[in-house]
Amino acid sequence: MEKQTFVNEITAHFNLRERNTERPTNLYMVINVDGKQIKIPTGVKVYPHHWNRKKQMPLVSTVLSENDNRNNGIIINRLKQMTKNFNNFKEHLNDNPNDIERAKELAVEIISPKTKKAAVLMPMAILKKCIMQSLTIKDSTKKQHISGVKVFEQFLNDRHISLTSFDMVTLDLITDYQTWLQTEHINPKGKKNAVWTINKQVRGLKSLFNVFLVPQYMSKSKVEDVFGIKHLKNKVDRRSNEIALRDDEIMMLYNYKPTTVQDEQIRDMFVLNCLTGQRISDLEQLDLHIDSTLGFDTVSVVQQKTDTKVEFEFVFELARHILMDKYNGSLPLKGKLDRLIKTNIQRIAKEAGICGTVTKQEQRGTDTSTQTITKERWECIKTHTARRTFISLLKVRGWDDTRIMNYSGHRDEKMVDYYCKLTSKDRKAFEVLKREHPEKVLRFVEDYTTEPTIQATTASVPSNLGEEIRIGSSIYVWVHRTERLNKIAEMYERVYHFEKIDEEQGNYQLLQFTEDYTR
Repeated sequence: MEKQTFVNEITAHFNLRERNTERPTNLYMVINVDGKQIKIPTGVKVYPHHWNRKKQMPLVSTVLSENDNRNNGIIINRLKQMTKNFNNFKEHLNDNPNDIERAKELAVEIISPKTKKAAVLMPMAILKKCIMQSLTIKDSTKKQHISGVKVFEQFLNDRHISLTSFDMVTLDLITDYQTWLQTEHINPKGKKNAVWTINKQVRGLKSLFNVFLVPQYMSKSKVEDVFGIKHLKNKVDRRSNEIALRDDEIMMLYNYKPTTVQDEQIRDMFVLNCLTGQRISDLEQLDLHIDSTLGFDTVSVVQQKTDTKVEFEFVFELARHILMDKYNGSLPLKGKLDRLIKTNIQRIAKEAGICGTVTKQEQRGTDTSTQTITKERWECIKTHTARRTFISLLKVRGWDDTRIMNYSGHRDEKMVDYYCKLTSKDRKAFEVLKREHPEKVLRFVEDYTTEPTIQATTASVPSNLGEEIRIGSSIYVWVHRTERLNKIAEMYERVYHFEKIDEEQGNYQLLQFTEDYTR
C-alpha cells in the first residue's frame, strides 16, 4: 500500500548547537519530515544571547557593536537564503512526491548554503522558474506553459524518474513521454488524449526548452536532437469540429432570462464577445477606451496576445446596447470572466434552448482511424466559439477578409479564413431567416441611425394590409382596429413592444413596433 505524503506539513526552524554558552555557537536548520528530523548546517555562528528564538533571527541593534551587527547581518542573509531554498525543496516534493524517499539527500542538495544556486534546482524546477520570471510573456500565458510542464512532471512521477540534470533529457525519454501520452495519460474529462493534443504537448515542451533553456542550460542542437521524434499522424481536421452560432441562436441566448444575476452577466458578456470578436482578455478592457465625442461610439483596444491596436465602431446594435445601455460603459466580472464563461456557458446555452446536433470526428490514443461522434450544439460552445461566431456573422453578410481584420486584429487573411465556420448551408439558412423571421436577424448599428419614415396610403383600405415593413429598429404594419390587441400580443412574443398608432384610416390603423433588447 502506497504511503501518503503531506508536503505542506513539512516544517523547518533554526536551532543553536549550544544555548548555555557565552561563545559563538553553530546554527542549524532543522527540518521535520514525517516525524524525522534532518539537520543542515547553516555555516554561520551566533552568540546565544543575540539569538531571538521566537523571531528566528539574530539581534541587530544600536546597543551592539558595529562588528556584532555586521556578523548578525551576515547570519540574517544566510538564513533568508536557506529559507528560500527550503521553499524550493517543498515545491520540488510537491511536483515529485516519489522523491520523499530520499528527502534527506535532496534537502542537503537543495538547501545547503554550500550548494551553488545553479545546481540547487532540479531541471523542471529551473524551467518553471525561468517561465515565471520572464518579463516578455503575460501571466495567462505563463499559466498555460506551467500547465504543460506539469503534464511532463506527471509522466516522470508515473515512471519513477528523478530528473536531476538536463543530461538525463534524451530522445528515448521524450519518445517514452509521447508513448505515455498516447497510451496511459487520461485528460481531465476522463478520456485518452486526442492525437492532436499529444502532438501539441510534445511540440509545446520543445518550444519551452528552446525559449527558456537555450543556451544557458542546453544547446539548441541538443534540443533538436532530443525532440527529433516523428509526430503522430493526425487524420482529424480540428476546424471541422468547431461551431459558430447563428443569428437566431444569439437572439435566443440573449432573450433567455437566467435565474441568477451572475448567469445573466455571464450570458451578456458571452453575447458581447460574439458581437465584437475580441479575445476574452481583450473583452475585459472594452470599456476602458470608449470615445463618443463625434456622436457615435468608438472602442480602442490593444490586444494582449499580439500587442495589436484595433479601433472600431460597434457593428451590431445589440453589442452597443449591452455595453453602453445595459452596463453604462462599465463591464462586470473582470478578472474572472474567462473562468466563469468556461464553466457556465454550455449550461446557460442549454437552458436558453440552443439545440440541434453536431457530428464530430476524433482520433484518440493509439487509434489509427477516426471515430464519429454526435454532440448537442450547446455542448460544443466554448470561449473561442465567440470569436468564430463574430467572423462568421460578418462573412455571411458579405464582408471581405480585409475589412474583418480591422475588427478582429488578425494580421493574416488565412487566420480569418481559419476562424470562419460558414458553409453553403449556413448561407441559405441566413437568407431564409431574413425572409421568414426578420426579427431574429441581428441588426447593424447603422440600421438604427436612419430616421424611420413611411408613406401612408391614401386608399380607404390600405393595399398592404398585414404586411410588415421594417425601417431601422421599427416594424410598421396596417391592421384592422379589431385585430390591434392580437397583433400587439404577437409582436410582444417576438421581442417587440408597441410604440404608437402612426396613422389611422377608417377602421384601419398603422401600428409601430420597436425591438426591445431589455427583455
